[in-house]
Amino acid sequence: MVGLRGKPIGIKASVYNPNEVTEYGAFLYIDAMNWEKKKEELSKRKSEGPDPLPMIEKYHLDYILKRAGWDIIRNALNLNTNPNKVEIMGVKIMKGVSWTDQFENIVNSDSIFKYFREKDGKEE
Repeated sequence: MVGLRGKPIGIKASVYNPNEVTEYGAFLYIDAMNWEKKKEELSKRKSEGPDPLPMIEKYHLDYILKRAGWDIIRNALNLNTNPNKVEIMGVKIMKGVSWTDQFENIVNSDSIFKYFREKDGKEE
Protein backbone atom coordinates (compact mmCIF):
# COMPACT_ATOMS: atom_id res chain seq x y z
CA MET A 1 0.00 0.00 0.00
CA VAL A 2 1.40 3.38 -0.99
CA GLY A 3 0.40 6.59 0.73
CA LEU A 4 1.31 10.21 1.15
CA ARG A 5 0.92 12.08 4.44
CA GLY A 6 -1.31 9.34 5.84
CA LYS A 7 -3.62 9.22 2.83
CA PRO A 8 -3.68 6.07 0.66
CA ILE A 9 -2.75 6.65 -2.97
CA GLY A 10 -2.58 3.13 -4.33
CA ILE A 11 -1.41 -0.46 -4.25
CA LYS A 12 1.84 -1.41 -5.93
CA ALA A 13 2.17 -5.04 -6.99
CA SER A 14 5.62 -5.87 -8.30
CA VAL A 15 8.21 -8.59 -8.67
CA TYR A 16 11.90 -7.70 -8.64
CA ASN A 17 14.45 -9.85 -10.48
CA PRO A 18 17.90 -9.20 -8.95
CA ASN A 19 19.69 -11.18 -11.69
CA GLU A 20 18.33 -8.95 -14.47
CA VAL A 21 17.90 -5.89 -12.23
CA THR A 22 14.34 -5.48 -13.48
CA GLU A 23 11.01 -4.95 -11.82
CA TYR A 24 7.65 -5.89 -13.32
CA GLY A 25 4.36 -4.88 -11.86
CA ALA A 26 1.17 -2.90 -11.83
CA PHE A 27 -0.24 0.01 -9.84
CA LEU A 28 -3.82 0.30 -8.60
CA TYR A 29 -4.92 3.87 -7.83
CA ILE A 30 -7.14 4.28 -4.74
CA ASP A 31 -9.95 6.78 -4.29
CA ALA A 32 -9.35 7.32 -0.57
CA MET A 33 -12.76 8.89 0.00
CA ASN A 34 -14.40 5.52 -0.68
CA TRP A 35 -12.57 3.90 2.23
CA GLU A 36 -12.59 6.61 4.93
CA LYS A 37 -13.97 5.68 8.31
CA LYS A 38 -16.73 7.85 9.73
CA LYS A 39 -15.95 9.91 12.80
CA GLU A 40 -18.01 7.53 14.94
CA GLU A 41 -15.86 4.59 13.77
CA LEU A 42 -12.52 6.14 14.70
CA SER A 43 -11.31 4.58 17.92
CA LYS A 44 -10.45 6.85 20.77
CA ARG A 45 -7.02 5.59 21.77
CA LYS A 46 -5.18 6.38 24.91
CA SER A 47 -1.69 7.72 24.35
CA GLU A 48 -0.10 4.40 25.38
CA GLY A 49 2.32 2.99 22.83
CA PRO A 50 3.21 4.32 19.41
CA ASP A 51 0.81 6.42 17.37
CA PRO A 52 -1.21 4.36 14.90
CA LEU A 53 -0.52 4.75 11.20
CA PRO A 54 -3.15 7.04 9.65
CA MET A 55 -3.74 4.70 6.67
CA ILE A 56 -4.63 1.91 9.08
CA GLU A 57 -6.44 4.01 11.67
CA LYS A 58 -8.53 6.26 9.38
CA TYR A 59 -9.40 3.92 6.48
CA HIS A 60 -11.08 0.53 6.06
CA LEU A 61 -8.41 -0.59 3.58
CA ASP A 62 -6.28 -2.62 6.00
CA TYR A 63 -9.25 -4.73 7.12
CA ILE A 64 -10.55 -5.29 3.56
CA LEU A 65 -7.11 -6.17 2.22
CA LYS A 66 -6.43 -8.68 5.01
CA ARG A 67 -9.83 -10.40 4.71
CA ALA A 68 -10.07 -10.73 0.91
CA GLY A 69 -8.39 -7.88 -0.93
CA TRP A 70 -4.91 -9.34 -1.37
CA ASP A 71 -6.33 -12.56 -2.84
CA ILE A 72 -8.66 -10.62 -5.15
CA ILE A 73 -5.75 -8.47 -6.36
CA ARG A 74 -3.53 -11.51 -6.91
CA ASN A 75 -6.29 -13.14 -9.01
CA ALA A 76 -6.62 -9.95 -11.09
CA LEU A 77 -2.92 -9.88 -11.98
CA ASN A 78 -1.71 -11.34 -15.27
CA LEU A 79 1.32 -13.43 -14.32
CA ASN A 80 3.93 -14.85 -16.66
CA THR A 81 5.39 -17.84 -14.87
CA ASN A 82 8.01 -20.38 -15.84
CA PRO A 83 10.31 -22.57 -13.73
CA ASN A 84 12.98 -19.86 -13.51
CA LYS A 85 11.02 -16.68 -12.83
CA VAL A 86 7.71 -14.95 -12.27
CA GLU A 87 6.75 -11.67 -13.95
CA ILE A 88 3.72 -9.49 -13.39
CA MET A 89 2.55 -8.48 -16.83
CA GLY A 90 -0.17 -6.15 -15.57
CA VAL A 91 -3.79 -6.17 -14.42
CA LYS A 92 -6.41 -8.10 -16.35
CA ILE A 93 -8.94 -5.72 -17.86
CA MET A 94 -11.85 -6.29 -20.22
CA LYS A 95 -9.83 -5.98 -23.42
CA GLY A 96 -6.40 -7.21 -22.36
CA VAL A 97 -3.87 -6.11 -19.77
CA SER A 98 -2.99 -2.73 -18.28
CA TRP A 99 -0.12 -1.54 -16.11
CA THR A 100 -2.52 0.59 -14.07
CA ASP A 101 -6.13 0.42 -12.98
CA GLN A 102 -8.45 1.82 -10.36
CA PHE A 103 -8.39 -0.22 -7.12
CA GLU A 104 -12.17 -0.01 -6.84
CA ASN A 105 -12.52 -1.71 -10.24
CA ILE A 106 -10.82 -4.78 -8.76
CA VAL A 107 -11.81 -4.73 -5.08
CA ASN A 108 -15.47 -3.80 -4.68
CA SER A 109 -18.59 -5.23 -3.06
CA ASP A 110 -19.24 -7.57 -6.02
CA SER A 111 -15.71 -9.02 -6.05
CA ILE A 112 -15.70 -9.40 -2.26
CA PHE A 113 -19.07 -11.24 -2.25
CA LYS A 114 -17.88 -13.45 -5.13
CA TYR A 115 -14.63 -14.20 -3.29
CA PHE A 116 -16.42 -15.34 -0.11
CA ARG A 117 -19.03 -17.33 -2.08
CA GLU A 118 -16.26 -19.24 -3.86
CA LYS A 119 -14.29 -19.65 -0.64
CA ASP A 120 -17.34 -21.02 1.21
CA GLY A 121 -18.04 -23.42 -1.69
CA LYS A 122 -14.49 -24.83 -1.53
CA GLU A 123 -14.67 -25.44 2.21
CA GLU A 124 -17.77 -27.66 1.96
